[in-house]
Amino acid sequence: MLPNCFPESLLKVSRKLSLKKGESLFQQDDSVDSLFYIIEGELIALRYQRDGKPAIMMRNISGEMFAPASMNMSNYPCSAEAVLPSSLLQISVPVIQAHLQSNHKFSNFYIQSLADNLKKQCARSERLRLKSAKERVLHYISCESPSGTEITLSCPTSKWAEELGIEPESLYRTLAEMEKEGVIERDKRCIRIKD
Repeated sequence: MLPNCFPESLLKVSRKLSLKKGESLFQQDDSVDSLFYIIEGELIALRYQRDGKPAIMMRNISGEMFAPASMNMSNYPCSAEAVLPSSLLQISVPVIQAHLQSNHKFSNFYIQSLADNLKKQCARSERLRLKSAKERVLHYISCESPSGTEITLSCPTSKWAEELGIEPESLYRTLAEMEKEGVIERDKRCIRIKD
C-alpha cells in the first residue's frame, strides 16, 4: 500500500523494484538519481570502515522513505542493502523536487520522513555512547519498537550486534544474563522487556 499523499502524477513516472534478501540497491559513491519508498521489507544503509567492516548507519522498514537526505547530494554517502525481501517505489529526484513544490500533502510527508530519520539517527548516536551491552539492548528495544517493550529482529543476532556496536559473543552473553535475571523474555528472534 502506498500513502494517499502520493499523487497520481508522481506514481505514473515512478517504478516499482523488488530486491531479494541481501541484494544491493546502490553502492556508496554511486550518483544520486532516485530516492525510494519502502512498500514492504527492510533496508539498511551501510558505510564501510577502513578495516573493511560495515557500519550500519540507518535501518528503514515498510512505510518509510529510504535515503531522503540524499536528495541534494551528488553521490550516495552509504551503500544500501535489503535485509528482507523488499518491494520499493523508485522516485527520481527531479520528480520529488517538483512534487515538493506543488503538493502540500506530499511535502508534509517528506518533511516528516526527514524528521523520523533524524530521530532514528539521534537515538543511534545516543545508544552507541552507552557503555554496557545491557544498556544498549534496552535502549534499542525502547527506541526502535512501536510498543517500546518488544521487538522482533529481522536479522540474526550476530548482525544485530554490529548495529549495537558490540561483539556478537558479548551480545549472546548479555542476552543470556538478562534472561536469567528476569529482565527480558526471548522466543527465537522476539525479545520482550519484562515488567
